[in-house]
Amino acid sequence: MDNAFGLITAAHLLTQQTRQNNNERYDAKLRLIRLLYERQWERKRIVELFRVIDWFLELPSELRQKLKTEIYRMEENQKMPYVTSFERDAKEEGIVIGKEIGVVEGMEIGKEIGKEIGVVEGIEIGQLKVARKLMASGFSAEEVASIAEVPLALLV
Repeated sequence: MDNAFGLITAAHLLTQQTRQNNNERYDAKLRLIRLLYERQWERKRIVELFRVIDWFLELPSELRQKLKTEIYRMEENQKMPYVTSFERDAKEEGIVIGKEIGVVEGMEIGKEIGKEIGVVEGIEIGQLKVARKLMASGFSAEEVASIAEVPLALLV
């Protein structure tokens, strides 16, 4: 199978034939990938065809991991980096890590905002305590509002 069209056709037929059996699909995908790696095509062509095979013969995650291990062995012999479902797995891992980092950063920001709000609320509580003491000492509501910097509406 030296032409790309034949490889793609085989991938399509094997997709239909292995629809009910993931282990057979794994074996078929591995056979096609081995054929692909044996060709002396340009890297770009191999990667493009690999993407087609990967798209046709989708595997569950546990078989993708098994395939990944096999392909790493082939890569050591061929010096040809594997992409596609590995890229997909890496992207998923990156998203998970990014979310975790985002949560941590969000918590840190939330703590800072919480501290700032706490300081503001503490100042307001302190101002109200001072205002109450001033009111108890006989100052008028207007005077207390001006001195303690408290809205007059809170004093009446």
